[in-house]
Amino acid sequence: MDLDELKGQFDDAVKAVSDGLQGFDMDALKDVKLPASKEELLELTDEYDKKFDHIPFLSDLSEQTKLPKSIVVAVLTLTALLFTVVSFNVKFLGVFTTNLIGFAYPAYASIKAIDSPQKDDDTKWLTY
Repeated sequence: MDLDELKGQFDDAVKAVSDGLQGFDMDALKDVKLPASKEELLELTDEYDKKFDHIPFLSDLSEQTKLPKSIVVAVLTLTALLFTVVSFNVKFLGVFTTNLIGFAYPAYASIKAIDSPQKDDDTKWLTY
């Protein structure tokens, strides 16, 4: 790949992002307040930790890593986002990820729904 081709791809990516932001109202971000101090960040972290208390998986992972639940959620989210971006740009991983999300997970959820006593999930997953 030569420099001109790389520059062209970069320009295309910048244009796609700017086109995607065309209808976005930047004034909507003016009320967003980022924590200005360590204390404010800790308060925000505690607030979100309370919201995640009902999820046992996060509690276990938080205890194992010695990190607050909100940080664990942020790391998992960023990891999933990074994996998605990378996997769809690498041919094999893109196909694998698409098959996993499109076929393997629904099959797993359908089997799990059949084993559960509720009828709502049966209708949802077996219709899928």
